[in-house]
Amino acid sequence: MQATAPRERQKPKFLSGFGADLDWRPFYFVDDLPSTRCCHLCGVVAEWTFFLECSHSFCKTCYDQIRQSHVCPLDDEVFEESWVRDLTFKKKQLIKHSVRCQNWMYGCDFVGDIPATCAHFVHECRFHVVPCKKCDGNVLRTGLLRHFLEDCQGTAPANEAQDIQRVDLVEVSSNIERNLGLLGDNQVLLQDKMNTMAAEAASTAASMRTITELMEDYKEDRTQSRERDAVTLWEMFRDMEEQLRESSHAITSSNEEHFSRLLGENGALYAVEAKIDDLRPNINSIGKLTQSILAVKEDLGWLKRSVGGLYASAKSNVRYWYFSKLGELKAQVKDRGLAERVSDKFVLDEYGMHFRMSMWVSNDEVQLQVALYISEGPSDLLVAWPFKRQFALSLLHPENEKEHVRHVVSEADIVKTGAVSVRPPLLGWWLLGSVQWDLLDVEKKGFLADDSLAVKVELM
Repeated sequence: MQATAPRERQKPKFLSGFGADLDWRPFYFVDDLPSTRCCHLCGVVAEWTFFLECSHSFCKTCYDQIRQSHVCPLDDEVFEESWVRDLTFKKKQLIKHSVRCQNWMYGCDFVGDIPATCAHFVHECRFHVVPCKKCDGNVLRTGLLRHFLEDCQGTAPANEAQDIQRVDLVEVSSNIERNLGLLGDNQVLLQDKMNTMAAEAASTAASMRTITELMEDYKEDRTQSRERDAVTLWEMFRDMEEQLRESSHAITSSNEEHFSRLLGENGALYAVEAKIDDLRPNINSIGKLTQSILAVKEDLGWLKRSVGGLYASAKSNVRYWYFSKLGELKAQVKDRGLAERVSDKFVLDEYGMHFRMSMWVSNDEVQLQVALYISEGPSDLLVAWPFKRQFALSLLHPENEKEHVRHVVSEADIVKTGAVSVRPPLLGWWLLGSVQWDLLDVEKKGFLADDSLAVKVELM
């Protein structure tokens, strides 16, 4: 039985951000969806759309590309980002819309809400079409036998199935052998890189201890070899900088013990910097030494950022981040009333995450918020969903660990948000939790060092 000629084709809509059971399947909606629910550029029905002043809306993937120019690609209208509205299309709203069966063009008349139509298509629909092996024509699966025996005019190639299977097996076997070889080579290469990084970490630790001893000796006797010690410190920091630059490019993953050691050395940077500040009032009259000390302090800032960034690709339950140049954020708040900064993406126990720092004015006071977002990660298909892991957000004091401020976000708090029932969509993210402080209070208590703020997240 030949399949009936397809009805006049209706272009399907594709979904994004609603979960693996719905995303990127073709859906034929009975009634047109509101225009704000569809991206006017790619046509995808997205969970999040961004609505511009010119009444065009875009999915996040398209909006992230046009926001840099601030010009709508459809009408060349300039838009202000502060006037863009992000709209949410909840899954429970979406699934109530009526859709046709995906086989409607081949004769199926079923119409229902999205869950009912999906269930019908998989378990009940009798209008699935398959290609005939003899004539390559589209035939209803339920009538394939009759077509093959009575109606088909084609000729089936002899032993075609056996030939195809034989070729496929040879190809698969060859691919397996080749990939196993590549995996073995990558494992050896990775081990070599790990050994190299471990050795460099040990060398960095030894250098930090030497610097601390030099600073202690220098404090006891300021009259001896001032310029020589300063130049020695400067040269040692330059060597450490080069080592860390080379290592950060070579590392793709590491173990928790190694990064814990790096974190300890990173914490020691604050102590060294404090010692430098204690000595500066006594050496202002020595120009060369003062310049060397300033250069050392610049390198200390780079080292803090570099060591913190090395955590991004390693499996761990703890992550740190340094938000620097906060003076720029405060200036933006003064001008615009709101400022934000987002960290690089990192992996937290195989889940993709990132921090977002926000500042805004409330009752004439500047508020500071640090939020944790779960985003697309490299292991999303392997980890458990929904995400319900309790975690703690901490604000780290640069000099006194007892002053650290820690805020626990419980599993119940995460469930209340309702945002992590499924894994994040491509280039998307969900808010997991946040903590807020008064910026003036944070500054008075000494949490800011070198115009930077350190934060920490820990899965519990």
